Amino acid sequence: PGTNFVMSWTVQNSGTCVWDDTYKMVFDSGERLTPQDSFPVMPKGYTVKSGESLTINIQMTAPSAPGAYESTFKLVDAGGNHVFIVGVLTNVGTPTNSSLAAPGDLRYTYDCSGGITRISLTWKDKADGEEGYRIYRDGEKLTDLPAGSTVYDDIAPSPGSYQYTVAAYNEGGESPTKVQAETSNCQ
Repeated sequence: PGTNFVMSWTVQNSGTCVWDDTYKMVFDSGERLTPQDSFPVMPKGYTVKSGESLTINIQMTAPSAPGAYESTFKLVDAGGNHVFIVGVLTNVGTPTNSSLAAPGDLRYTYDCSGGITRISLTWKDKADGEEGYRIYRDGEKLTDLPAGSTVYDDIAPSPGSYQYTVAAYNEGGESPTKVQAETSNCQ
């Protein structure tokens, strides 16, 4: 708890745009691990052309309370358009419960009829001894479900892209699995 660490990503520009010194990483959502929201990713005058790689380092501080935390950061261009999103999973204190099997074969379907974006999650119950399942959307806990659950239906705030986490849990911790749900084509 409260320990400083450096998060490091090595990323490759696989697009057609040249990344330049106006690009930056910005805090997007989840647990705040940094005091600022925006970070330069390269020195002035530096560029990353298609096919080239860039290593991004950001100084972070672990949360002060034990638990499992998620944060997301995104690389944005000078116009604020996001290039990609990356996640940071931070386990503080007792490690994630490795003896409890994570949910298997996590999938989603969605329906955007009637002006509402409904996302249905399904998974296989692979855990023995779980107290239940925790559901998170973009790092924020939505609910706890009873042991043996294999389905959860969510009404998303709007069409878009959401990261869902389904975690089997007991007194020893959580064993999570994730899926990215994309519903941007909903009107």
